[in-house]
Amino acid sequence: MQFLAANAQPFDVIFLDPPYQQGWLPKLLPLLPAHVAKDGYLYVEAEFALLDDEHWQVHKQGKAGNVFYHLLKSAL
Repeated sequence: MQFLAANAQPFDVIFLDPPYQQGWLPKLLPLLPAHVAKDGYLYVEAEFALLDDEHWQVHKQGKAGNVFYHLLKSAL
């Protein structure tokens, strides 16, 4: 969270694999569109499937074992 607050650099790809069951995704996902380049992606691993929302569109997704993986594009 401190890094996001201090850095305005856009990235082509951001990999996000936060600790599960600690509530990080709802905190991080709204902040990350400002840090992804225009044609960039956010790769997210989670313990549940993500759906499109006001910040992100699910470009691709799948499941490996107990892990749901997603490739997201900014919806903004």
